[in-house]
Amino acid sequence: MLLTKYYAKLFGFIVALIIFRMVYTQSIYFIFIIFNLLLAFIPYLISCFFVANKINSKTISYLIAVVWLMFLPNAPYLITDLFHLHKVDNMPLYFDLIFLLMASFLGLLFFYNSIINMQNWAINNNINIPFKTTIIFIMLLSGVGIYLGRYLRLNSWDVFFNTSYAFKIIFNSLSLIRFYGVSILFGISLYLIYEFIFYGSNLVVINNYTKVANTKRA
Repeated sequence: MLLTKYYAKLFGFIVALIIFRMVYTQSIYFIFIIFNLLLAFIPYLISCFFVANKINSKTISYLIAVVWLMFLPNAPYLITDLFHLHKVDNMPLYFDLIFLLMASFLGLLFFYNSIINMQNWAINNNINIPFKTTIIFIMLLSGVGIYLGRYLRLNSWDVFFNTSYAFKIIFNSLSLIRFYGVSILFGISLYLIYEFIFYGSNLVVINNYTKVANTKRA
């Protein structure tokens, strides 16, 4: 509940910045950020549905999980909206930098909390999979999704509703170095952040607890 309130607060702050920008500049240049944030929210919403509901059918569970995976790259994709950071509409550059960073931050929060929700769901339902390998695969797949969205301008639903076109241009991209560069670099970066969130944060807490305990003993 507290996390949901924080997300709402952060989203409201970003929307307020965009509205202020629209009024100040008389331009709707960055209105697409709101749409991108709503797309980023979808995988998190699906993961919350998994955690809150017991789904008896494995087939339905796997189908929903596939849809979740298809929409997941929309969350870290917001990082690439920083590509739009340049002085436009007579708006101070620092203003655009702040709200683009905040939008990227919210997208990453949706991304990692969504993954952790799905991971907890799998553990609670005794689904035996190699978690570390699966997480690495998801991160790399998210990197591929970022490339498809940013450079090929594909949307998640194109795989379902424009399948032949989507797979055609994806296949044509396999010969491009940029495809592998973007996919792998983003995939590795996302995984390293995940490692800190899932493992490193626990170590920080443990280390701080140990320091406080040692201080009390002294």
